[in-house]
Amino acid sequence: LVWADASQLHQVLMNLCVNARDAMPHGGRLTIGTWRTEIDSETARRDPEARPGVFVCLSVADTGCGMDPATMQRIFEPFFTTKEAGKGTGLGLATVYGIVKQHNGWVKVDSAVGKGSSFQVFLPALTDFKNEEADTTSQTIRGGHETILVVEDDAGLRKFVALGLRKLGYA
Repeated sequence: LVWADASQLHQVLMNLCVNARDAMPHGGRLTIGTWRTEIDSETARRDPEARPGVFVCLSVADTGCGMDPATMQRIFEPFFTTKEAGKGTGLGLATVYGIVKQHNGWVKVDSAVGKGSSFQVFLPALTDFKNEEADTTSQTIRGGHETILVVEDDAGLRKFVALGLRKLGYA
Protein backbone atom coordinates (compact mmCIF):
# COMPACT_ATOMS: atom_id res chain seq x y z
CA LEU A 1 0.00 0.00 0.00
CA VAL A 2 1.10 3.54 -0.77
CA TRP A 3 -0.38 6.93 0.05
CA ALA A 4 -1.15 8.27 -3.41
CA ASP A 5 -3.81 9.79 -5.62
CA ALA A 6 -5.36 6.85 -7.50
CA SER A 7 -6.19 8.87 -10.62
CA GLN A 8 -2.62 10.14 -10.85
CA LEU A 9 -1.20 6.63 -10.46
CA HIS A 10 -3.61 5.53 -13.18
CA GLN A 11 -2.13 8.28 -15.38
CA VAL A 12 1.40 7.04 -14.62
CA LEU A 13 0.50 3.46 -15.52
CA MET A 14 -1.37 4.47 -18.69
CA ASN A 15 1.45 6.71 -19.94
CA LEU A 16 4.04 3.99 -19.39
CA CYS A 17 1.86 1.36 -21.09
CA VAL A 18 1.06 3.59 -24.08
CA ASN A 19 4.77 4.30 -24.57
CA ALA A 20 5.51 0.57 -24.34
CA ARG A 21 2.82 -0.17 -26.93
CA ASP A 22 4.23 2.46 -29.27
CA ALA A 23 7.73 0.98 -28.86
CA MET A 24 6.42 -2.38 -30.13
CA PRO A 25 4.69 -1.60 -33.45
CA HIS A 26 5.03 -5.22 -34.60
CA GLY A 27 4.06 -6.78 -31.29
CA GLY A 28 6.03 -7.83 -28.27
CA ARG A 29 5.63 -8.44 -24.57
CA LEU A 30 4.41 -5.91 -22.01
CA THR A 31 5.05 -6.92 -18.41
CA ILE A 32 3.55 -5.07 -15.45
CA GLY A 33 4.42 -5.92 -11.87
CA THR A 34 4.45 -4.59 -8.33
CA TRP A 35 6.40 -5.59 -5.26
CA ARG A 36 7.45 -4.24 -1.90
CA THR A 37 11.16 -3.64 -1.46
CA GLU A 38 13.53 -2.21 1.07
CA ILE A 39 16.25 0.12 -0.20
CA ASP A 40 19.35 0.09 1.99
CA SER A 41 21.84 2.96 2.21
CA GLU A 42 24.36 1.21 -0.08
CA THR A 43 21.76 0.78 -2.85
CA ALA A 44 20.58 4.36 -2.36
CA ARG A 45 24.15 5.67 -2.79
CA ARG A 46 24.33 4.11 -6.28
CA ASP A 47 21.21 5.94 -7.52
CA PRO A 48 21.08 9.73 -7.04
CA GLU A 49 17.25 9.69 -6.94
CA ALA A 50 16.94 6.84 -4.42
CA ARG A 51 16.91 6.96 -0.65
CA PRO A 52 16.83 4.29 2.05
CA GLY A 53 13.47 3.01 3.24
CA VAL A 54 10.56 0.74 2.40
CA PHE A 55 9.01 1.27 -1.03
CA VAL A 56 6.52 -0.23 -3.43
CA CYS A 57 7.88 -0.66 -6.94
CA LEU A 58 5.59 -0.51 -9.97
CA SER A 59 7.39 -1.96 -12.98
CA VAL A 60 6.42 -1.60 -16.64
CA ALA A 61 8.71 -3.39 -19.09
CA ASP A 62 8.51 -4.02 -22.83
CA THR A 63 10.40 -5.91 -25.49
CA GLY A 64 10.25 -2.97 -27.91
CA CYS A 65 12.83 -0.98 -29.79
CA GLY A 66 14.60 0.37 -26.69
CA MET A 67 16.48 3.65 -26.34
CA ASP A 68 20.05 4.78 -26.87
CA PRO A 69 21.89 6.66 -24.07
CA ALA A 70 21.34 10.07 -25.73
CA THR A 71 17.58 9.53 -25.81
CA MET A 72 17.54 8.25 -22.23
CA GLN A 73 19.20 11.48 -21.07
CA ARG A 74 16.19 13.48 -22.31
CA ILE A 75 13.14 11.24 -21.78
CA PHE A 76 11.70 13.22 -18.87
CA GLU A 77 12.07 16.61 -20.56
CA PRO A 78 8.71 18.23 -21.34
CA PHE A 79 7.92 18.17 -25.08
CA PHE A 80 10.80 15.83 -25.91
CA THR A 81 9.56 13.02 -28.16
CA THR A 82 11.03 10.50 -30.53
CA LYS A 83 7.70 10.08 -32.29
CA GLU A 84 6.94 11.64 -35.66
CA ALA A 85 4.98 14.91 -35.80
CA GLY A 86 1.36 14.50 -34.76
CA LYS A 87 1.99 11.16 -33.01
CA GLY A 88 2.96 12.40 -29.56
CA THR A 89 3.19 15.50 -27.41
CA GLY A 90 6.33 14.66 -25.48
CA LEU A 91 4.44 15.12 -22.22
CA GLY A 92 3.82 11.48 -21.23
CA LEU A 93 7.08 10.72 -19.45
CA ALA A 94 7.39 14.28 -18.13
CA THR A 95 3.97 13.77 -16.54
CA VAL A 96 5.05 10.42 -15.11
CA TYR A 97 8.16 12.02 -13.61
CA GLY A 98 6.21 14.92 -12.12
CA ILE A 99 3.54 12.73 -10.54
CA VAL A 100 6.08 10.33 -9.06
CA LYS A 101 8.13 13.22 -7.62
CA GLN A 102 4.94 14.71 -6.11
CA HIS A 103 4.43 11.41 -4.33
CA ASN A 104 8.01 11.45 -2.96
CA GLY A 105 9.21 8.72 -5.27
CA TRP A 106 11.55 8.26 -8.21
CA VAL A 107 11.73 6.46 -11.55
CA LYS A 108 14.54 4.10 -12.54
CA VAL A 109 14.88 3.39 -16.27
CA ASP A 110 16.85 0.63 -18.00
CA SER A 111 16.89 0.36 -21.78
CA ALA A 112 18.99 -0.84 -24.66
CA VAL A 113 18.42 -0.44 -28.39
CA GLY A 114 16.71 -3.55 -29.74
CA LYS A 115 16.23 -4.99 -26.26
CA GLY A 116 13.30 -2.98 -24.86
CA SER A 117 12.83 -0.76 -21.84
CA SER A 118 12.00 -1.16 -18.17
CA PHE A 119 10.57 1.61 -16.00
CA GLN A 120 10.53 1.08 -12.24
CA VAL A 121 8.49 3.57 -10.22
CA PHE A 122 9.39 3.61 -6.52
CA LEU A 123 6.83 5.04 -4.09
CA PRO A 124 7.13 5.15 -0.29
CA ALA A 125 5.27 2.22 1.27
CA LEU A 126 2.79 2.73 4.07
CA THR A 127 4.36 1.09 7.07
CA ASP A 128 1.81 1.87 9.80
CA PHE A 129 -1.41 1.38 7.82
CA LYS A 130 -4.27 -0.23 9.71
CA ASN A 131 -6.92 -1.78 7.50
CA GLU A 132 -10.14 -1.11 9.40
CA GLU A 133 -12.17 -3.10 6.87
CA ALA A 134 -10.15 -6.23 7.64
CA ASP A 135 -11.26 -6.00 11.30
CA THR A 136 -14.98 -5.98 10.53
CA THR A 137 -17.05 -9.13 10.58
CA SER A 138 -19.01 -10.25 7.55
CA GLN A 139 -22.40 -8.59 7.35
CA THR A 140 -25.42 -9.32 5.22
CA ILE A 141 -26.22 -6.57 2.75
CA ARG A 142 -29.36 -4.77 3.81
CA GLY A 143 -31.84 -3.48 1.32
CA GLY A 144 -32.72 -5.10 -1.94
CA HIS A 145 -36.12 -3.54 -2.42
CA GLU A 146 -34.73 -0.32 -3.88
CA THR A 147 -34.39 0.50 -7.57
CA ILE A 148 -30.93 1.40 -8.85
CA LEU A 149 -30.31 3.08 -12.20
CA VAL A 150 -27.11 1.82 -13.85
CA VAL A 151 -25.60 4.22 -16.38
CA GLU A 152 -22.67 2.82 -18.36
CA ASP A 153 -21.61 3.20 -22.01
CA ASP A 154 -20.21 -0.31 -22.26
CA ALA A 155 -23.16 -2.68 -22.76
CA GLY A 156 -21.30 -5.72 -21.40
CA LEU A 157 -20.26 -3.93 -18.23
CA ARG A 158 -23.76 -2.46 -17.81
CA LYS A 159 -25.33 -5.94 -18.06
CA PHE A 160 -22.77 -7.38 -15.63
CA VAL A 161 -23.46 -4.71 -12.98
CA ALA A 162 -27.23 -5.01 -13.45
CA LEU A 163 -27.07 -8.80 -13.09
CA GLY A 164 -25.06 -8.52 -9.88
CA LEU A 165 -27.51 -6.04 -8.41
CA ARG A 166 -30.48 -8.23 -9.37
CA LYS A 167 -28.86 -11.18 -7.58
CA LEU A 168 -28.78 -9.02 -4.44
CA GLY A 169 -32.50 -8.33 -4.85
CA TYR A 170 -32.40 -4.86 -6.36
CA ALA A 171 -34.54 -3.72 -9.28
